[in-house]
Amino acid sequence: MVPIIYNEDIIVSHLIAKHCLCLLDEVSQRDYNKVGIFSNKIKCLALDDYETKFCGGSKDNTMDAAVGISDYQNNRKVNHRLLLVELRLDYQSSRNLEKSSLARKIKHSKDLLSESRIALNSCFIFSEEVAPKAQSWVRRFAREFSANWEVMNPIQFNAFIKFESDMPYQPENDLDRIKEVLYECLKKKDLKNFFDNTRYWRTEALKYRNQFKLLEFEAITDTLWNIWKSFDIAAYSSDEMDILESEIEKEDLQILIGRYA
Repeated sequence: MVPIIYNEDIIVSHLIAKHCLCLLDEVSQRDYNKVGIFSNKIKCLALDDYETKFCGGSKDNTMDAAVGISDYQNNRKVNHRLLLVELRLDYQSSRNLEKSSLARKIKHSKDLLSESRIALNSCFIFSEEVAPKAQSWVRRFAREFSANWEVMNPIQFNAFIKFESDMPYQPENDLDRIKEVLYECLKKKDLKNFFDNTRYWRTEALKYRNQFKLLEFEAITDTLWNIWKSFDIAAYSSDEMDILESEIEKEDLQILIGRYA
């Protein structure tokens, strides 16, 4: 998994930056009176400002902001692009979401930034209370219309966007200890604890993925898969229930990893 990091250069050097450059947190403060929920390192193009002040349009026509991001490979930034961001921090329910209105915002923002490369996914940020319901709504919409939308709360967004100073990534969990426990189970032929520990860490990995801590998700699932890909149940048991459980656990792990493979 390639880390996604903030890229300030493509924001401050953009043609419209002199008209609408500001901090993403300033957009949050101005529109929702919420301060300090986004990193003060993240600058953006305030598209609503540019649309209303220089294009004669309405702020309802555009996404709130564009943030510069890049992939981080071999100690350098590659694949530079703009991530479109819409803040919906005052929404109390996902019922007020209108597919056509949101789709128009994205299209018009892309037209406004037509000289720039735009990220495939657009990001909608809701409060922690509303985001889970909005995620469910967006998933249904995406299946129907093949939309590329991500729904996050501010905490998830801050976890999603890394900085160059965060690299190389240092896992939060002790991966060596995870391996040690699992190999000890195999050494003792303790399949129950082997399966239980696998399930526990698979569940933990899923939590990290849902929090958009994708590098931690990858670190844990890679650790599990490096053990499971060479695991042969026949060397430990001939019991039919053990064999079945082994097949289920391996398949569940493959499905979990496959989503971001």
